[in-house]
Amino acid sequence: MTSNLLKLRKGLAAAGLVLFTLTSQPVLADGWRHHGRGHGSGGSAWVPFALGAVVGGVALGAMLQPQPIVMQPAYAQPPVYVRPRVILPPGYVVIQPPPVVYSY
Repeated sequence: MTSNLLKLRKGLAAAGLVLFTLTSQPVLADGWRHHGRGHGSGGSAWVPFALGAVVGGVALGAMLQPQPIVMQPAYAQPPVYVRPRVILPPGYVVIQPPPVVYSY
């Protein structure tokens, strides 16, 4: 169960990062052309793609780090006291035992 959940989490993280990268990088790369720079053939339109790859790689690496496993202490459960059921013919008085109190 835990490994399936981890695989699903990794897959969703990778899919989200890919979707974010594909939708945002072309807009950033085209943005410089509208501000008077990058009209030449050389241009530096590759810079946002490189930055996106670096930032995406760092973000994906951070999301996929193994998470520490913290063990919870196991406490012993107190014993369950059940009074036995006594069936007697009518006319008898059954004296109830005193209640049992557990202190921890």
